[in-house]
Amino acid sequence: MYIKNGKGKHMKCFYCDNEVRWNNDFDTEEIPEETYNASEYSIVSMYQCDKCDTWYEVFHTKKETNGD
Repeated sequence: MYIKNGKGKHMKCFYCDNEVRWNNDFDTEEIPEETYNASEYSIVSMYQCDKCDTWYEVFHTKKETNGD
């Protein structure tokens, strides 16, 4: 769910339909292992809805595998 407002695409909250705010991007390799290091993705982006306080974690850019 995205909205276009002249500044590009922005994600909308699934619960209240408000625009969500980007907080940060993290490399999953740099986060403690018990959190995201075992993820098959290399980046996790954090978003928050200021209206209903819903938190989103969006995973993207799959890690390359060595064909093991």
